Amino acid sequence: MAGKIAKRMNNRLVQASVDFANVFKAFNGTNYLALAFAFLQSGLILGLIGLLVITIVTDHCCQLIVKCKYLVVDQIINEFVSKQGIHDVASPKIGKLRERLERHLTYGDIARKSLGIWGLYVVNFALFFTQFFFCIAYMIFLGNTLQTNLFPFVNQTSETSLNELQSQKKNNTIVDVQPYARVTTAPAFPILVLFPLPLFLLFVLLRNVRSMGPISVVANISIFLGYGVVLTSLIKGFAVDDSVEYFKFATFPVFFGAVSCMYEGIGTIIPIESSMAENRPKYPSFLHGSLMLLFVMLGSLGVLGYLKYGDDVEQILIQNLPANTVFSYIANVTICIGVAFTYPLTVYPIIEILENILFTEGMVIERYSSC
Repeated sequence: MAGKIAKRMNNRLVQASVDFANVFKAFNGTNYLALAFAFLQSGLILGLIGLLVITIVTDHCCQLIVKCKYLVVDQIINEFVSKQGIHDVASPKIGKLRERLERHLTYGDIARKSLGIWGLYVVNFALFFTQFFFCIAYMIFLGNTLQTNLFPFVNQTSETSLNELQSQKKNNTIVDVQPYARVTTAPAFPILVLFPLPLFLLFVLLRNVRSMGPISVVANISIFLGYGVVLTSLIKGFAVDDSVEYFKFATFPVFFGAVSCMYEGIGTIIPIESSMAENRPKYPSFLHGSLMLLFVMLGSLGVLGYLKYGDDVEQILIQNLPANTVFSYIANVTICIGVAFTYPLTVYPIIEILENILFTEGMVIERYSSC
């Protein structure tokens, strides 16, 4: 008996960990690499205030989205009870309907019930293109990282430079022409962009968000390793740059736009919460914990990166690290793994919208009466 109880508790702990990994993964990607540059646009103090406010607002809005979902569920249940003339709201039929709605209600369903058919169209359009371009950005990021950071550059003789050098020597002119060019050994960029496509196509076959939990765990571990490497590099030889400013209101909109995009997980809130089954009541605390942890990650690298490099900080912090070192290679590899394993959760809303349009008779709220 004791063994069974321990096993059951262990399974619950594992499942809760997997659900938390999905919630955290929805917001956590390569975003921490751009925070130092964002602080360059806002200044140190204004950036910290802005980051905290955006985190709090994001948490509040995500909680509101879930509350809207349950308000819609209650509204559909009440309409169904009234239409069917059911007096026992605790009947198994009502329980079955509620469970189905809580598991399958989508952003589009909530929007249609709240705002009508145009709400459905607007929300699905916005959600589809937001997630779609996130996926495109991931592929471009992977291709660019592979090309510039994981393949060595070589010196290759440049015929153009040699011809120009010889021509100017004949004219007795002083020249500054290098007889070689720095050339990457990486394959063509389109090939690198499409390189992870077979893996992404396999990920698309995962049609249950909860089954993506182990993938999210791998992605989170990889991103934490990359974060640790970058943080260690920043601390090593740390010194405050003289160009650091505390308030920069003129370019603060750039900071706001960059940081707002970093909280990209809002499009997966409903699918993740719906998949959590017995852990749905824990979703608010999971969300609070995830965003608090993300705030610490973003704030630490943003502050340290900006303090150390000042005006010289790059848009992607990893470009400030010494090239061709063990640290840089580990950081790039772990970041690539983290981005690749983020893909299935990001693409899920796109597939869900397409399936509802192409392969079903209608949205959940049009089918509830058949339960």
